[in-house]
Amino acid sequence: MTVKQLIEELSQIKDQDLKVLVKGYEGGFDDVIVLKGENNIPTTYTIDRNVNDQWYYGRHEIIEEDTPLKKNKIERAIILVG
Repeated sequence: MTVKQLIEELSQIKDQDLKVLVKGYEGGFDDVIVLKGENNIPTTYTIDRNVNDQWYYGRHEIIEEDTPLKKNKIERAIILVG
């Protein structure tokens, strides 16, 4: 999902004061946190997509900043956490 797609999905909700939650590790739900850096701007990361096959790992991994970007494999992303 891209930032634009996320905004489009969330903009359809009439009550813009609703909480946004993520699934907890083993149950329940947590508040969403946007990882931020300098000037309180969301931090972007270089990720390698679809590298983990095990169900207990997230599908993607953060990799080194200087890795060349490759469409549909290595991309930039923001991270929302709970």
